Amino acid sequence: MPAYTPFGHGTSCESLLAFNGDFHDTLTGLYPLGNGHRMYSPVLMRFLRSDNLSPFDRGGLNSYVYCEADPINRIDPSGRNALLYKTATKLLAGGGIVFGARKHRDFIGEVFTTSKRALTRGPIPPENFPEHRYNLWRNASKADKPFNNAVNRVNENLGSHGDGALSAKQAAYYAEGTWSENSNTTLHLHSTAGWGMQLAQTGDPAAATGALFNGAATLVSGALDHISYKSGAIFKNPVSEVRQ
Repeated sequence: MPAYTPFGHGTSCESLLAFNGDFHDTLTGLYPLGNGHRMYSPVLMRFLRSDNLSPFDRGGLNSYVYCEADPINRIDPSGRNALLYKTATKLLAGGGIVFGARKHRDFIGEVFTTSKRALTRGPIPPENFPEHRYNLWRNASKADKPFNNAVNRVNENLGSHGDGALSAKQAAYYAEGTWSENSNTTLHLHSTAGWGMQLAQTGDPAAATGALFNGAATLVSGALDHISYKSGAIFKNPVSEVRQ
């Protein structure tokens, strides 16, 4: 077995799987993390490509250090999860303060009502959904994948009750996510962070519901993704059905 530094640099290895079980290029020693979107150099301890999820559109030369320079306590297979997880935790903590301050009957009632509607079908047909829910219903991929199924089911349920608490930006994110190759866990984690930020800023019950649902889905997806990789089941699926 080759020996590795905490940042993944090690002796030559002919196996495709190297540090942390990630794929690597046996010739250059680079790791194509995030489904190949970001090439990582364990020698430089840096990524060689910009982050395609950068808030600055195409981004620049993102010098984010692998695992926030703490590879002993963190793993970061996509090149952004360690940073996002810490950010999401802070946002949800801030949302918890708002939630605690507004923890009264009306707020709890609205969260309960929205949660119930998210789990049940109402009388309104898709063509009469609120605009942004209709656009999501029309544009989202219907492929049988955990993230897609959750998005489509909840959107259709809420839309059938006339719930319009979905912005154009959120609808576009969810629609794009159903077509992306990111893992189900990563997609739900991004969603949790977004709803958590909205909750912290507005104290909106709909945002609390979104954060709770996506937070729970993140935990479930994480367990399912882990089992798929550990058992090797993920490699038995067609390429079009695998999210990295």
